[in-house]
Amino acid sequence: MPDRVLSVKELNNYVALSIATDPMLHSVMVAGEISNCKSYASGHFYFTLKDSDASVRCVMFRSYAERLAFRLADGLRVILSGQPALYQKDGQFQIQVTGAKKDGVGALYEEFERRKRRLFAEGLFDEVLKRPLPLLPRRVGVVTSESGAVWHDILSVSKRRNPKIPLLLCPSQVQGADAPKSIISALNAIQTVEDVDVVIIGRGGGSFEDLFCFSDESLARAIRASRVPIVSAVGHETDVSIADMAADMRAPTPSAAAEMVFPVYNDLRMTLLELNRSLYDSACAANEKRSAELRLASARLSKMEPNRNMSEKQRELHDIAKRLALLAASGISGFQMKLKAVSSRLESVSPQNALKNGYALITMNNSLVRSAKTLKAGDDVRIKLFDGSLSATINNVRSDMDGSEKARL
Repeated sequence: MPDRVLSVKELNNYVALSIATDPMLHSVMVAGEISNCKSYASGHFYFTLKDSDASVRCVMFRSYAERLAFRLADGLRVILSGQPALYQKDGQFQIQVTGAKKDGVGALYEEFERRKRRLFAEGLFDEVLKRPLPLLPRRVGVVTSESGAVWHDILSVSKRRNPKIPLLLCPSQVQGADAPKSIISALNAIQTVEDVDVVIIGRGGGSFEDLFCFSDESLARAIRASRVPIVSAVGHETDVSIADMAADMRAPTPSAAAEMVFPVYNDLRMTLLELNRSLYDSACAANEKRSAELRLASARLSKMEPNRNMSEKQRELHDIAKRLALLAASGISGFQMKLKAVSSRLESVSPQNALKNGYALITMNNSLVRSAKTLKAGDDVRIKLFDGSLSATINNVRSDMDGSEKARL
């Protein structure tokens, strides 16, 4: 063991000095993918450079960042130049970046951004298009590699949560140039199974270029054209693909996708029992309320005694009918007496009675002769007597007592 005990500060200073004076580390070039990139008002950039096996902290100060022809961002594959250093205060190893250029994957990332902007402008990612997942799917479809860990992870979750829901795997490639066509073909094929109500597509983690097949534009359109909801589970939580944006639901991992799709059987059973109990309680409460209302209505009707009221109304109606009958009989009797008096008066002034008393009616041309002045010698007249009639011709007309002329038959 060494005899001298170092303080933390002394150790950090020594390591920092060693790194700074090592000619191999004076200026290095490192390739990797940018993640967790943050910029501040000062203009400095802090980020992580990673590959499939390791990662390292990086800082690029404003004076160097302003010289770049592009802006640092998550997902960019770059080749950085700079000097490794140790931040003595907390012992954090980092690269102080002095320059950067895009690696080959940087072009892929730019294409990813172009596709994303174009499809976003079309409305392909609109929330209004997102469909809810079925509460209890009849069958769950899975599009992924048959040999990968994704299928086994989903199987494991489904058996734990709800083994009564069957699974259907439609294998596809999940990496490489032919992967998009393979995924689309599998997605279209699995939708032809009538009882498949939801589909999970995805794969495990990988580099940006490994996952780029899930950012294919045709795949995004096939997802939106699907007849059933799609859950996308591509890579890890920090990996985002265009398939994730187009899908009805995005899961951070394939296992999380299975958690979303498969309801827990016991939870469903308890929910159904609670709903059944709530429905029974509601029905009992409603029945009790209606019964109380019926009892109240019956009490009110009992107080009103409709049968007694009906009998009283019937008696009143009978009394009114009797009074109407009496009034009618009295009116008819009075009318008959008046009619008899009028008939007597008419009889007394009847022309027939006058004829019985020796009077006669003289007509000419069916018109009653009322004055001798209307006659002249030679007129033919008809004389009506009590018991018959006769015809006569006027011979002359002589004057009456006041000197006027009278007709002579």
